Amino acid sequence: MERLTLNAMPREASTDPADVRAESRIPAVIYGGTRKEATSLSTDRSETLKVLKKITQSTVIDVEIDGKKSMALVGEIQRHAVTDEIVHMDFRQVEQGVPVKTKIGLEFVGESTAVKTLGGTLVINRDRIKVSAAPENLVSMVSVDLSTIADFETSISIKDLELPEGIELLDEITASVAIVQKPKSKEEIAAEEAAEAAADAEAAPTVTGGEEGEEGETPADGEAAPAEGGEAKADAPAEENAK
Repeated sequence: MERLTLNAMPREASTDPADVRAESRIPAVIYGGTRKEATSLSTDRSETLKVLKKITQSTVIDVEIDGKKSMALVGEIQRHAVTDEIVHMDFRQVEQGVPVKTKIGLEFVGESTAVKTLGGTLVINRDRIKVSAAPENLVSMVSVDLSTIADFETSISIKDLELPEGIELLDEITASVAIVQKPKSKEEIAAEEAAEAAADAEAAPTVTGGEEGEEGETPADGEAAPAEGGEAKADAPAEENAK
């Protein structure tokens, strides 16, 4: 499949990122590979968002800078704490034939008979795997066929995954990917409900009345009620807004 290209412009590292974002661009940096030092960049916000919708953590793209393309993986993406807008992102340059470590997401397809027919509950224990591979061998996703889980004794482990040639697993191959749990019996449900009811009853506060002028005395208007075991506390200062 042809690689996607994202156009980027060099920028001075001293440039205020806020000024870059004011021009509808995203401050970025590219590093690694044969690059001797990190290069500060900016990318068009609209174009970047379109590319990000089509790729995953393990998708290799071409970052084009001044007419020259460099293969890269998208690295860390920093987002605004309130608006969730991207405020900065990293690109990790990779080289043809040189293995890199990354994670590949798992795409779950099909339906387990143990869920559809036997009423079990599907449990996904991991949604990505750690791998090492040359950039040309990386894939965006690895499919996991849930229909292979026919009963409650069957499960899918990392060793059961079908990986393209050239991808080396770095995770423990016996680690579980997906299982189906048996439905709970009426007795188990009743026991859980009884335990929850008992816990709620134990946690319920006990209300005791106080004599006038003592525990039950109401503070005068405008007077703060003292905190338990001490004087009244002022309202905590509000936290500063995230940048």
